[in-house]
Amino acid sequence: MAFRPSPIRAFLRSARNLLPKEAHPVGRYPSAGPSHPVSWGFYRTKLVRTAAWYVPVAAGILGWPVPTSGSSAGEISAYVIM
Repeated sequence: MAFRPSPIRAFLRSARNLLPKEAHPVGRYPSAGPSHPVSWGFYRTKLVRTAAWYVPVAAGILGWPVPTSGSSAGEISAYVIM
C-alpha cells in the first residue's frame, strides 16, 4: 500500500508552493548599505594569542619521544631518533 498524504498535508504542501520565496541571505547583496570593513588587527591578535598556546602544546604532544629516547647504560630505547 502506497503512502498517501492526508488532505490537510496535501493542502499545506500546495499552499507552501504558492507563497513568495525570499532569496537566501548568502545569495543576495546587502541593500541597507556597504558591508563593514574587516578588523585585521583583531584577527591578528587572536591568531598570535592562539598560536602562543597551540604551538608549545603541539610541540609537547608530538615531540615527547625526543627527550625520552635517551639511552641508558644497558637499556634499549623504545624510540630511535636518527
